[in-house]
Amino acid sequence: MRFALRVFLSLAVAAALCAGIVALWYFRALRPVDEGQAEQVLVTIAPGSSARAIAECLQEQGLIRSARAFVLAARLGGYTRHFVAGDYLVSAAMSSPEIIKLIASGKTATRQFTIPEGFTLAQIAARLEHEGICRAEQFLRYARSPRAARSAPFEIPADSLEGYLFPDTYRVPYRATPEEVAGVMLARFKEKVADRYWARAKKQGWRSLHEVVTLASIVEREAKLDEERPIIAQVFIKRLRMGMLLESCATINYILGEQRPLTEADLAVDSPYNTYVHRGLPPGPICSPGEASVRAVVFPANTDYLYFRARGDGGHIFSRTFEEHLRAAEEVSAG
Repeated sequence: MRFALRVFLSLAVAAALCAGIVALWYFRALRPVDEGQAEQVLVTIAPGSSARAIAECLQEQGLIRSARAFVLAARLGGYTRHFVAGDYLVSAAMSSPEIIKLIASGKTATRQFTIPEGFTLAQIAARLEHEGICRAEQFLRYARSPRAARSAPFEIPADSLEGYLFPDTYRVPYRATPEEVAGVMLARFKEKVADRYWARAKKQGWRSLHEVVTLASIVEREAKLDEERPIIAQVFIKRLRMGMLLESCATINYILGEQRPLTEADLAVDSPYNTYVHRGLPPGPICSPGEASVRAVVFPANTDYLYFRARGDGGHIFSRTFEEHLRAAEEVSAG
C-alpha cells in the first residue's frame, strides 16, 4: 500500500512538473519576439485561411515565437472561426494574443490622407502618390474616364471627376485602388453637397448640380477670405444673369496649369474655359470646392457689386461700376 502511494505521488509530481514545464513554454511562446521592435509589417490574411496557415505565415516573418502556441491560444480563446481576411499591420513587439485579437477584430490596416479645398484633379493625384495611397498616373487615368463618372452616386454630365472629389480627411484600405479612393470621396461629396444643397439650389433656378459646382469651384479659387465668398458668388451670379463675361482669372490659371501673373496673351488663350472670351460658365469645375464655396453659391450675398479687384493681402475691393473698378485698380497699383 505504501509502495503504491509512493508511486502515485511520484507520478503526480512528475505530471505537475510536466504541466509546469508546458505552461512555462506556452506562456513564453506567446510573448513578443522583440518588445523593442516598433517597425510594423503588412500581413495579408487570405479569405478562408486556417489558424495554422496564419500562424505559420507569422512565424516565417519573425512576428511570433511559436506557430503551435499561437494556434493553441486561438483555439482556447475561441477565435479560430472569427479571423477576418484583409491586410493588417503587425509588429514583433506584439504578443500572440494581441495579434490574434487584432485579426479577429477585422480592424484592417488603413492609410490617411487630406485633400485641401481648391485642389485640381492633378493636385489630388499628386497628393495621393505622395501619401503612398496610389500612383498619380493610375488615379488620373481612372478619374478622367467615363467609367468613373458613371460610378458616382449622383449625375455627373462629364467624363471627369474634376470638382466632385470632396476636400476632406479620409481613411482608406492600405492597398486601396483608385476606384476605392474615388468612391469614398464621391460618397462624401454626395453627403456634404448633393444631399445638402441641391434642393435649395434648384428652387433658386439652377438647372443642374453641375452648374452649382462649376461656379463654386471658381469662387473657391478666387476667394481667400470666407466672409468674401458669398459676395464673390453674388458678383458672378449677377454677371451670369446680365449676360456679362465672368472674366475670372482663376479659369485662365486652370487652363495654364499654374498660378502666375497673367498677360494679355493669356487672357486671349483659346479654350472653352476662358471666361474672358466665352460667356456663361465654363464646361465644368476647375477644382474641388469646399462646402463654404458651395454654400456661398446657394446662399449668395445681396449686393450691387459687379466687379472686384484683389488687394494683394487676400482680400478684395468690390465695385458697383466699371469706373469704380478702374479706380480700385489704380489704388492697388499705387499701393
